[in-house]
Amino acid sequence: MEKLTITRIGEPKKVDFIDKRTGHPKSFMKVGFLTSEHGGERWFDFTFDENHSLKVGETYEFEIIPREYNGKTYYTAKFPKKNGGSGSEVLHEINVLKTTLGKHSFILEALYDHLLQGQKLREKKEAEDDALFAKHDAERGW
Repeated sequence: MEKLTITRIGEPKKVDFIDKRTGHPKSFMKVGFLTSEHGGERWFDFTFDENHSLKVGETYEFEIIPREYNGKTYYTAKFPKKNGGSGSEVLHEINVLKTTLGKHSFILEALYDHLLQGQKLREKKEAEDDALFAKHDAERGW
C-alpha cells in the first residue's frame, strides 16, 4: 500500500474489450494521474465503472501494481480491498448464506410434503365419511 497525493488527473477514456470467459463485449473507464510523491514523472492508471472520485490535492491509499509492456514499466493504482485484500471473508459469508438457504429450502420442502400428506389424509377421511353417510342414508331410505 502506498499513500499518494494527486497533482494532476488526465482525461477519462473508455476501454472496450471482449470478455474471454463469456465472449460478450464489456467496457470500463480509465484515467491517468500524477502524484507529488513521484515528482510528476510517473503516471498511474486508475480504472472505474462510471465516475471516479479522485480529486487533485487529495491523498489516497492505493495498491500499486507494476506491469511491463514493450520494455516500459506501467503502474496501475487500485483502492485496497476493505477486508484486507482477500475476498475470503466475503466468500465465506456467501457460502454460509447458501448453506442456510439450502437448509431452509429442505425444511420448507419437508413441511410442504407434510402438509400435502395431511391434506391427502383429510380428503381420504372425508371420502370415507361420505361413503359411510351414503350407506347410512341408503339404510334409512333417504
